[in-house]
Amino acid sequence: MNKTDKILEAAKRILAKLNGEPVAVKFAKEGTTSDGVKVVTEADDWSVGAEVFVDVDGLVSPAPDGEHTIDKLILVVKDGKIEEVKEVVDEIPVDAELEAAIETALSAVVKDRDKYAAELTAKNEAIQKLAADIAAKDQEITNLKAQNITLSKQIGSIQDAPAAPAKGKNSDPELGADGRPKNWSKLNAQERVLWTLNNYSN
Repeated sequence: MNKTDKILEAAKRILAKLNGEPVAVKFAKEGTTSDGVKVVTEADDWSVGAEVFVDVDGLVSPAPDGEHTIDKLILVVKDGKIEEVKEVVDEIPVDAELEAAIETALSAVVKDRDKYAAELTAKNEAIQKLAADIAAKDQEITNLKAQNITLSKQIGSIQDAPAAPAKGKNSDPELGADGRPKNWSKLNAQERVLWTLNNYSN
């Protein structure tokens, strides 16, 4: 639509408004809404700011305020002009059987997850108990090692101590023919008793 045509169409619309009646005019673009209403505009495209009219049997009038869906577009009209253009988002039809199958599968996954979580918790508890048992055994081993060291020292002390004279033996050069030490007269009473007990007691 050239400039002259636009001026003529504008004049016709002005006359229509003055007379309060719609008038048939030519438009550059047209389409049908989802409600079956023919919508037209002088603009080359459905764009913001373009005037929009409804065409009823060749007679046009400003499109009412609101949303008008056309050519997969939603025209938001205010005061006969496009205020906003939005794209129609096609809704994907829901397959009831597929939805049920997905729900069943997800339920199984959640159930298995809970089962594995419980098993994992039980295994963790068993590992912690085993770790505690190992720690207790390690402590027992440490204690036994300490006892072994003490016993070894005690055994070493016993081995290093001088051996007691054998009972009833008089072959010791320190003993006299009577089996008593040669220095018997030099021993005090306590030493004599101990020697006698060590060598002649049953």
